[in-house]
Amino acid sequence: MAGTDPAEWAVVPRLALISCVLLLAGCGAARLAPGVEVVESQSNIPAPPEVPPRPAAPIAEDEEADTDVPASGRPNELLASVEIVSGPALPPRPASMVVIGDSLTLSAQEEISEAIAPTEIELIVVDGVENRRMTRGTSAVPPATAAIKAVLEDAEPELWVLALGTNDVGAQSGTEVFGEDIDELLDLLPVNASVIWVDLWIRDRDDMIVEANEAIRLKLGHRGGVGAVVDWHTRADSPGIITGDGVHLTEDGQQLFADSIVNAIDATFAN
Repeated sequence: MAGTDPAEWAVVPRLALISCVLLLAGCGAARLAPGVEVVESQSNIPAPPEVPPRPAAPIAEDEEADTDVPASGRPNELLASVEIVSGPALPPRPASMVVIGDSLTLSAQEEISEAIAPTEIELIVVDGVENRRMTRGTSAVPPATAAIKAVLEDAEPELWVLALGTNDVGAQSGTEVFGEDIDELLDLLPVNASVIWVDLWIRDRDDMIVEANEAIRLKLGHRGGVGAVVDWHTRADSPGIITGDGVHLTEDGQQLFADSIVNAIDATFAN
């Protein structure tokens, strides 16, 4: 985010700078299969002091826009948008969550963990594996359904963030097979669990990706409960986000990926 013009500070005379601290939620860890990445963090940081209201003084347009900047520090208009496809408006925030994905999630697992920490949601696991598909795996690369079953052995997260399907499209699964795999995966989740799905982007395969993303929205919308989709497809094509292979994340892309997940949580649930 661009720095604030010193001239804008003159609009609000002698404002005191308020120092805020972020609350980091303690993270539990589920017992998982080999290769699953577990993220833990603990903190006893006290609650931040109450921030006094701004004085009734005119605010420059640029400064007013800054009030919409999330904790990530990235303006909302730069984040991937969120589409709520099922469930009530602004239900209570979940107490616990997991993130399950493929190599994109693996590359951004540190950024995801750090971005989620201030939400005070218990992050049980960030599980990303290269070449992972939704339901079709091998002994070397088990599918996402195996990871879901492993989590459910020890925990029942209230929110499941899924970033899956890229390798299924890469394997040229047809639309019908892709939809069946989504159904099989979603059927494993507890009926009362909320789901946020990060949709797909592969350069030069946009026709297949569009069909896959439509299937994600359709299947998640029919599931019932709280369901939302992160529109990664629209944002991923921004300059500097995707590497030359047309799929994987640059360092900026990893941060945007993580921030967009948190933005989806904020947009889907009540604060």
